[in-house]
Amino acid sequence: MHHSCSRREQQIFETNAEDIAAQAQGACKNQHQVAQLGAGIADRVAILLNAIAQRQTEPLYYIPVNVSSTALDMTKTTMQSRMPGIFVIPKTVNYVTEKLELPNFIGRTLVMCIGASIDNFSREEAAMMLEKICHQLQAGDGILLGIDMFKDPAIILFGYCDTNGLHDKFHGNFLRRLNREFGYNFDVDQFRHQAIWNERESRVELVLESSCSQRVQCNHNIEKNIDFITDMPRIKRKGNHVVQHSSKKQKLKNEISIIDINESASAYRCLLEDLSNEIFYEIFDHLDNYHIYKGFFHLNRRFKKLMMNSNLPMTINISTMSKSNFENYYNDILIPNKRRINTLRSSNPFVADILFLPPRLLLEFIHLETLILDKIKMKTFDKIFVELMFLPKLHSLTISPGEYVQSSSHLFSSIFSLHKLKYCKIIIQTKVSETMFPAYLSEYDESPIEYLIIDGRFPFESLNNLLSCLPRLRHLSISTLVKSGFEERRELPSTKLKYLKYISLNLDYVRFDQFEKILKTFFHYVEILRIATLFDEAYLNAKRWEELLSIHMPCLRIFDMNHCDSIRNNSLTYHDLIDQFNSSFWISKQWFFTHQHDWQQSLESGMFYSTNRYRRQDYTFYWELADKICPHAEENNLNSVKHVHVCSKRANKSCVNYFPNATQLSIKRYFETLDDSISTSLSRIVPLQQLTKLVIECYNFPWEEIVKLLCFTPNLDALKLDFIKFNENNINLMTKSKTYQYVSNTNKIKNLDVRHACSYERMRLIINLFPKLEYLKTGVNRKEIVQIVRFLLSKSNNETQNLFFLCISEIPKICLKELNFLIKLENLLGDYFITFINRDLYLWW
Repeated sequence: MHHSCSRREQQIFETNAEDIAAQAQGACKNQHQVAQLGAGIADRVAILLNAIAQRQTEPLYYIPVNVSSTALDMTKTTMQSRMPGIFVIPKTVNYVTEKLELPNFIGRTLVMCIGASIDNFSREEAAMMLEKICHQLQAGDGILLGIDMFKDPAIILFGYCDTNGLHDKFHGNFLRRLNREFGYNFDVDQFRHQAIWNERESRVELVLESSCSQRVQCNHNIEKNIDFITDMPRIKRKGNHVVQHSSKKQKLKNEISIIDINESASAYRCLLEDLSNEIFYEIFDHLDNYHIYKGFFHLNRRFKKLMMNSNLPMTINISTMSKSNFENYYNDILIPNKRRINTLRSSNPFVADILFLPPRLLLEFIHLETLILDKIKMKTFDKIFVELMFLPKLHSLTISPGEYVQSSSHLFSSIFSLHKLKYCKIIIQTKVSETMFPAYLSEYDESPIEYLIIDGRFPFESLNNLLSCLPRLRHLSISTLVKSGFEERRELPSTKLKYLKYISLNLDYVRFDQFEKILKTFFHYVEILRIATLFDEAYLNAKRWEELLSIHMPCLRIFDMNHCDSIRNNSLTYHDLIDQFNSSFWISKQWFFTHQHDWQQSLESGMFYSTNRYRRQDYTFYWELADKICPHAEENNLNSVKHVHVCSKRANKSCVNYFPNATQLSIKRYFETLDDSISTSLSRIVPLQQLTKLVIECYNFPWEEIVKLLCFTPNLDALKLDFIKFNENNINLMTKSKTYQYVSNTNKIKNLDVRHACSYERMRLIINLFPKLEYLKTGVNRKEIVQIVRFLLSKSNNETQNLFFLCISEIPKICLKELNFLIKLENLLGDYFITFINRDLYLWW
């Protein structure tokens, strides 16, 4: 698509987004899911998605479709940070050649094929693609097509004017490949590029013209010789073939009409640098900005100008890069383009200090809309807080303090002072053993935040005052609400939140009567309630729920409940209680439930939960009991699950549920298998080859089994192990095995987190298995810490050549001084940062 078309489409969305959204919704007030074919970073479509989201009362369901998983990951990150009201479910598929299956959905579906991408297909291809899409749509659904309008051919041809000779180089390379791959002898210097307008097909065709008569011979096949008997014969690319054309003035003595691309796909590859600027801008839309910088910035002046001379918004993600690479990126890209940056993400505890060290530098990021600060020191946040207040466009903030937070009052008061903020996500680390103090808030802390996500422990006693400070709140999610044991100094006046439509809460030992008070006060207008509870069997009182929901939550459409507990002081059995959720009230609402028992000897405890879970991305999985005492209902809406937690003690071959889109797997226990291997048992639950992160949280999972499992998870990027159980007698034998060697040569793991304190020998074994490691967090044997660090930082150690970030956990602070002295004394590193946070030592070089 030409960039003028991109700009025009942007203008159309900016001017007409509300009208398009209204037309898509029509008279129907149901929720929408929007699928975008060929989605990239989605800057243009964000305007339209926001308009659609504003017309409905719950998060929009957005399905970007692309063949590139990298592009989709970037799309998801960008959209969820800039537009928190949108729930993103990426689909990696070639929607032209493969079947695209849209999720079953109650509401309207809008499929978008914009950016004039449909113009790239033939009429037959476009009709086939649209027909496949239409078969999945229902009455009231729609398709939004973006098609380029007719333009003066002279204007279009001018865009292909080859003033720099790049097209000649491109086609010259094409002819050289024909010579090399097929045995031709084209005189490359005697051909020139020409762009021709095809009136019938309404498109530009790029051709090669011979400047003289010549015979092109094929060494492999004499019948494929070509004679150019005039000075203007043409060769052009069309679809999947190379076609020889003749006109009244251009004849071929031995006409060769088609060379099938299947004969040699490599014959149609070109030199990357010979592609047009327009193609590169389209490629850049699908890549992370840092990867663009690494791949293109230093190639030549042309690519440097491509990156620096654009006015398009820029997304900066500073995550996994070495210190030296960051410094170059900072000087070459970040600082010169600070006025273009609309999204800035830092997930390195050292970076924020560098980024915002110069006074008032942050004030120059005048187009910054989304700021994500991971592992930031609170001292650093306090320094930049005042400058954040003056950023004119900042509306989205995600913050994860690096230190443990025992009292969150100061953090919340600061964030609530940002009066342009609409979205906020706060990730809080706390010591489980420490008591949480209430977040003391006052009437002066009122905030315009509409979407608030708290990932971490938050004191239940502060929930009333928190909600009282958020009069425009639409969406609230708290991962863990805990009882602190302290009372608020003063409860603020409460009111029903008329904009609040979505609630997701995980209650940790909070009694039903305490939660009931909050529900009656604030949740009158809520339409979606997701609640996970632990303890207090009163949550299984179906009649109490019926009365509560009927009177105090009349707008509720979706009730998604998950309760784990055992029956203690009740005359009814566990099954008697949960059977009460089968009354006419629950059936009329279409709210259905099922349950599981973790082990057969304890049928008075279990997990009771909704079968139609609302867009849950996490799922706790138990294999069914060998003796099926209880019926187990098949669940719906499992396509949204991204993270599966396996908690069973024993596996079997009977699996009711399968999670086709899961990318993360956590194993809570080393489970027994009958006749199958662990990988076979797990493959019945999730697609192992699709996993990007694996977490093993049990202490007795053997190292040999971990290695075997890694054979079937080739796309893992991150691995977290709580404990590594080695069989000392088999270590040497195992390292020589074909399985171990295969995993070592093929795995892609760059991020490794080992909580277990490793010895020097075990560290060598681990590093040998993961040669692509960039980030390592590990515990170490205190007595061997010097030897281990010397091994990891040794310049002669090829196994750690990719490593640039090290975190050593749970060590005394004196180790900071000791290791800093060691590094300088032995010159292990030249340029590095080292710090100590929460009993963890961080080293970056």
